[in-house]
Amino acid sequence: MTIHKSLKFKSEFKELIISKRKITTIRLNKDFNEGEEVNIMVGNEIIGKAIITRIMSTTIDKLTDIDAMKDGFKSKEELIKALKDIYGNKIKNHILYIIEFCLKD
Repeated sequence: MTIHKSLKFKSEFKELIISKRKITTIRLNKDFNEGEEVNIMVGNEIIGKAIITRIMSTTIDKLTDIDAMKDGFKSKEELIKALKDIYGNKIKNHILYIIEFCLKD
């Protein structure tokens, strides 16, 4: 199977991904499909491959502490702050996509 797409992350998430404590990412676009195999990139380094296992749509006000923990954060507030740092205030009125992935061994 040829892999065309990559899920890209900041370097601060590398250990969380490798240890499988980060199993989701929240994005403004769902450029992926369930069942799709993707590269996991941290910075410019491919650290592995993953399967997209689930994609769910939500809004910022519906995020929970459980969503935050799956994304490698301690709380919903910490997650929302990180999303605002990345996307700015446009996330307030935007559909967000929770992309769940399973890192392949």
